[in-house]
Amino acid sequence: MKTIAFPLGLFVAVMGLLGFAWPGTLISVVRRLASPAGVYAAAGIRLIMGLALYLPAPVSRIPHAIRTLGDITLVAGSATPFFGQRP
Repeated sequence: MKTIAFPLGLFVAVMGLLGFAWPGTLISVVRRLASPAGVYAAAGIRLIMGLALYLPAPVSRIPHAIRTLGDITLVAGSATPFFGQRP
C-alpha cells in the first residue's frame, strides 16, 4: 500500500502547492477535467484514493475512521461520472 499511498500523497501535495503558488494554472488544469475523459480520470483517481484508504485500514491505529474515509471516497469516486460533468 505504501507504493500507492506515496504517489497519491505526492499528487495531492503538488496540487496544493500549485493552487497556492499559481492559482490560475490550477484552474486551467481543473478545467481540463471538464471533458468526458477528464471526468472519468477524476473518478479513477478518487477510486484509487478510496482503496488506498480502505484496504490498509484494519492495521491502522484508527481503523474505523480510516475505513469510513475510504468508504466516503469510494462513493464519491463512483458518483463522479454521474454528477461530474455539467451541460
